[in-house]
Amino acid sequence: MDCWFTGLDGLAMLLVDVDYDGEIFDMDRTVFAKDISDDGKIRMTGLTESVAVIVIDKHGNESKAFII
Repeated sequence: MDCWFTGLDGLAMLLVDVDYDGEIFDMDRTVFAKDISDDGKIRMTGLTESVAVIVIDKHGNESKAFII
């Protein structure tokens, strides 16, 4: 059985490291799907030049950390 989501329907949360050092992901903030606007935008202060995010879906799968 395939499971496909549209838009942000499959998203559970984002884990954010606001000052990622390139080696160790140290979660500073959690953004839940319900807190993301319909256009997919998030307002966040205190970010540095090196921000990393891990995406977790509703099934508990998580991405590798990626730098934004």
